Amino acid sequence: IHPEWSADWAVKLGGLMDGMLIIPDHAEVARRIKHALPHARILVVLRNQYDWFRSMYLHYLPYFPVEHRFFIDFLNTLEGKAAMYAASYDRLLETYAACFGRENMHVMILEEMASNEENVLRKLCKFLNVPFFPMDQSKADKNEGSSTSRSLMPIQRPTLSRLLQKFSSIFRIPVSRDRLSILTATDEAFIRSFYAVSNYRASVWLDQDLAHWGYPI
Repeated sequence: IHPEWSADWAVKLGGLMDGMLIIPDHAEVARRIKHALPHARILVVLRNQYDWFRSMYLHYLPYFPVEHRFFIDFLNTLEGKAAMYAASYDRLLETYAACFGRENMHVMILEEMASNEENVLRKLCKFLNVPFFPMDQSKADKNEGSSTSRSLMPIQRPTLSRLLQKFSSIFRIPVSRDRLSILTATDEAFIRSFYAVSNYRASVWLDQDLAHWGYPI
């Protein structure tokens, strides 16, 4: 019996490192899906690790005391460690391809969809063998995510925090332009070093350069 997900334990600082709660077991999840739905087709959506971690980090910052709002603090929680392993996309792709067959998998890159939505959705519809209809953007429900408000950043960037207090509306900008206001150069270097090989292998598997979409390689 597994506990119901809760930020009370998932992002608790200094918690016990229970391996069953840290490492997503792609092979076991794929096996269970295959057992329940032997003819399933698999849709995978990838997001570059810089922006994905920035989004999670911002989301969980309010749970941390002010003196523990560094990126490394988030990575040392159960949620952070689970995310670290989940973002090794080459393992996920290779595992599901081995279980379901590559012909039964379709991969969408979030950044490509943001750049060319119609083309990405056309390819998805072709994979699903359904007619394509353009999306009505007026009815789109989007998660804008958390902004880098001054209340979350008093420790890491004191100068930026003062700017945020004075020009807070200016800094409420899209993730792709706002990344460095929350992740330091050291944080980005860690993410790049941790995922470079995985993203290279995923690029080979996909036959396209993930670096083109901002993935660390």
